[in-house]
Amino acid sequence: MTKNPNWKKQHQIKSKFYYYFWAFMALTVFFGQIYVGYGYRLMHGSILDLMDKVDGVLLHKGDGPNFL
Repeated sequence: MTKNPNWKKQHQIKSKFYYYFWAFMALTVFFGQIYVGYGYRLMHGSILDLMDKVDGVLLHKGDGPNFL
């Protein structure tokens, strides 16, 4: 029994579009992570500034603890 040489098909034939698409998606995720990280850095700086302002007003006000 002889086998036809075209009998076995290639199951995963990918075009250039496939690789361009996933390269673009990977870059999108990468730059999205950088954008979010930069936002967290800005938020951290703002919270530190706020805590410096609040520290003098709320934390050292009065002689003793005021629970009410």
